[in-house]
Amino acid sequence: MWTSLIIGLLGLFSTFAAEWITWAWGRLVAAIGYINSRVILGIIFAFILFPIALLYRLRNKDTLRLKKQSNTAFTEKNHLYTKKDLENPW
Repeated sequence: MWTSLIIGLLGLFSTFAAEWITWAWGRLVAAIGYINSRVILGIIFAFILFPIALLYRLRNKDTLRLKKQSNTAFTEKNHLYTKKDLENPW
């Protein structure tokens, strides 16, 4: 508490000290943000995305039809489009 009071008063009464404190605080926050973003994204990948991808791959569902033995990836869809199909495309 005493440290924060001293830094606050020093920054309040000295322009040079205020600029230095602002610069140091910005560097500290940037470093913490750099580290935290890597850690948080790493944890999300390791414990959420990787298991989901692994389970999906274990199911052997070939949604891209990469293993299909045909000349084309297009599917033929026999559907008569009406005005209502185009009103709300999303």
